[in-house]
This record gives sequence, C-alpha cells and structure tokens, in this order.
Amino acid sequence: MKSVVFLLIGIFLVGCNKAEETHVKNPVIHMGFNKPVQNLLKESPVEFSKDCMDTVDMCWYKIQNPSSSSNLPSVNISLDNKTLNINQVSDITTAVSKEFGENLSNLKLTLRGLPDNSPHKDQRDFIYALINSIKAVGWQHYFFPSDPRVSGSQAKKINSPDDVLGFYVSSHPWLDPDYEMDMDSWLKVGSFYNWYFFKDGVHLNLRAWRKNSKDTPGERGTYLITLNFKTEELYWLSGFEEKNERRNWRELLPARLKKYAEMRQEREEKVRAAGIEVDESYQDPQIKALEK
Repeated sequence: MKSVVFLLIGIFLVGCNKAEETHVKNPVIHMGFNKPVQNLLKESPVEFSKDCMDTVDMCWYKIQNPSSSSNLPSVNISLDNKTLNINQVSDITTAVSKEFGENLSNLKLTLRGLPDNSPHKDQRDFIYALINSIKAVGWQHYFFPSDPRVSGSQAKKINSPDDVLGFYVSSHPWLDPDYEMDMDSWLKVGSFYNWYFFKDGVHLNLRAWRKNSKDTPGERGTYLITLNFKTEELYWLSGFEEKNERRNWRELLPARLKKYAEMRQEREEKVRAAGIEVDESYQDPQIKALEK
C-alpha cells in the first residue's frame, strides 16, 4: 500500500513539474521579420492557434487572451540589431499564404493599455510613452508618398485633424510622432489616431481607437491600441487589388510612385504658398524590392 502511495505521489509531482515547465509567467515571444513563421511557432513559449481558409490558401496564427489576464506575454521584435519590446500584449495575429511567402511578413499586436475610462491625459501620456519607446530603437516617421512633407512643427497652422488646406492626408501634421499634441488638439481628433513609422524594410502603423466616457466624455475615455507591422513588399503589394496587378506589382509600382510624387509636388506648392513650411530633409525610404 505504501509503495502505491509513493508511486501516486511521484506521478503527481512529475505532473506538477510538467505544468510548471509549460506555464511560463509573463512569457517573452521573440519575432524576426523575413524569418520562417514555422520557426516562430516552434520556439514560442505560448502556443498559437491555427485557422486556415483553403479557398484563399491562407492560414492565420493567433494568440488571444482577455486583456484582464495577469499573465500576458511580451513581444520582442528585432530589426537592425535593435529590439523593440512591447509589453502586455493581449492578442497576436500573423497570416501566411503562398502569395505572402512562408516568412513573417505581417503582424498585428493588440495591447492592454490603461483601465477603461481613464483620464484622456493619462491615455495620451501612455501612448506617447509607447511612441518614444518605438523611436528609441530607430523607427522613424513615415510620410505617405502622395502627402506633403509637413511636420508637426507646423501643426498650429493646420485647422483640421483630417486634412491640410482641404485635401485629405494620411500623414497628418497633428499625428507626427516627433511632436506631442496638446490636449485641445488631442480631443479634436476623431475616433482614430494613426502614427506611421518605417525601419529597415518594415512599415509600422500604431493605431489608437478612442471611445469617450458617457458620463464625462471630455475628461475620460477607453482606448484600444494596436500595432500593425508589414514588410515593405507586403505594404506595396497590398495597394494592388486585381490578381494580374498583384502578380506584376514590381513592374507596375514605379508608375504609381511617379503619380504619387506628382501629387506631393502639387500639394507642397499649395502648402508653401499658404505660408506652411515643408520638411525638405525628409526623403522617402528606398524600396529594396525594386532593387532586385
């Protein structure tokens, strides 16, 4: 009888040890773009779920946790020998297909931010702290190629958070990551905030969705924060919708870039005429895919 008891205790202890080995407290997931997704899946301390759609030959790999979890992972993204560390990540998603290739080319992270209905000022400060951590490892402000190169230094000369002199721009001066908005401007932005970055062949869109408190809309709100990464190939490929265009996007892209450059030049002429400075020092990042 004693031997049976000892055997059961031994099995129980082995089971506990295995549970401890598989349950990692606040795990860190290391990711590298242009490296096989299968390597990520094998090496991740947290298991990804898999959801495939045969009709489009695509699979989605996900990690999903409630934002209230006490054991959310961190994600480390290494580029150019520097690592961007993102803490308290509730959701992670990447997609793989024959069109995209087998390497990591896209990534969406959803973060646990401040508690619901926190003061807008605290939410703003939290997001700018995140922006500063992104910039600290070499990510730089990205202007869309058709947008005028108007930096946040000119924000006070722009009256609307959506457009510049009447034409819509994605890289709006109010949302230049190198300049912080005051609270008055912050609250004038609509439901979505978008900051754009570029580094070493990868694009990053930091997005925050704001929902104002019902009781004190001008003082408090709930924010959902996501980071969307795309390699430059996927970034430019996603601008082509037709199958034939997507197949030949490298050949078609130069003509599209020329059109964008003409739009930028026209807009910058209007901007200068209105007394708004253009950031001449900004140069579009080279597109490595066109050099192949």
